Amino acid sequence: MIEKITGGNIEHPSSISVGVTWVDARTIINPDKKRANAYFGVCHFSDRVWAITPIDWDKATMITTIYVSPTEQYCERAGMCLNFKCKLNRFNKDVFASYFKDCGAFSLGLPQNLGVKDLWFNEGKWGVFWGKLLEKSGMKPEGGVLKYNEQADKR
Repeated sequence: MIEKITGGNIEHPSSISVGVTWVDARTIINPDKKRANAYFGVCHFSDRVWAITPIDWDKATMITTIYVSPTEQYCERAGMCLNFKCKLNRFNKDVFASYFKDCGAFSLGLPQNLGVKDLWFNEGKWGVFWGKLLEKSGMKPEGGVLKYNEQADKR
């Protein structure tokens, strides 16, 4: 489905490898809620969400690094990054949609202003939440996956 994402990372001159942590939304949102059916991909460069994937498509969780070069204003995921305020972001709705080969932008249900207005998970209290979560979970700098444990859930 998202073949380009699962391909190997391409290292850019002067780039550094930045960790990615995938957060099972059920660990932070009530599992009965609609928004809980996703993985949030958190970039360790910005401590914000750069990607979202359905919870049943765990292939994306294999992406554990992103190459960035702050001095050259380069990020290998810049065209599809959902953190619109990142200084390396070069979001393009067509590039984003191209990662979903089987679906067009229309069938993905993308809002017309995608790329213009911040998304709920990268603004306000959520904007600072991700960095704190990475720190407390010990996922930085390497990255990985924070999975939901139904037996440990004591909501």
